[in-house]
Amino acid sequence: MNFAKHYYRKARHYLAYIRWRRRGGGIPVPGLVKQRRILKLAKQYHCSTFVETGTFHGEMVESVYKHFQRVLSVELLESLFEENKARFRGIRNISLFHGKSEQVLPEMIRHIQGQALFWLDAHYSGPGTGGKDNHCPILLELDAIRQARERKDCLVVDDARCFDGTDGYPSRDFLEKAIRKINPSYKIYLENDALIAVPS
Repeated sequence: MNFAKHYYRKARHYLAYIRWRRRGGGIPVPGLVKQRRILKLAKQYHCSTFVETGTFHGEMVESVYKHFQRVLSVELLESLFEENKARFRGIRNISLFHGKSEQVLPEMIRHIQGQALFWLDAHYSGPGTGGKDNHCPILLELDAIRQARERKDCLVVDDARCFDGTDGYPSRDFLEKAIRKINPSYKIYLENDALIAVPS
């Protein structure tokens, strides 16, 4: 990993966070807020494996890999997958996967150790991202989790504002029903543009 770039990215994230605080929060939510949320949930619910759909440029992987026993992330776009493979080469607890998240998740799940935190962020976000033909695979991802996992994992669905029933996204109500098929007693709440489901 290039440490100069690493510290540059950390400084950039912090400045974005300061600007966000000064404007009173809102959308877009800076990466630092998302990263801190992940680490807080992982500590609170004793999650030892981090599972991400939608690696993108690897910002979340870089920010959390020192805090989990295992980090598993899948990226659809081959160029981004290769970029991250080079970036994280040699870091033993990071495993990167290439392909459609809903198809690769069953394989990823076999690598989970202990309780998992799923960060579900695989959706088309414009040029330079994968998934143009299927803007949002979230329902298929949740079904893969339902079939293969226990009911004690934590789920975080990013960009909750997008789930309005248009452009291939399910409505938030429909999304919550799909989450409750995994665990009917999940506590589900909205925080800083993320829909979060935790064991009650």
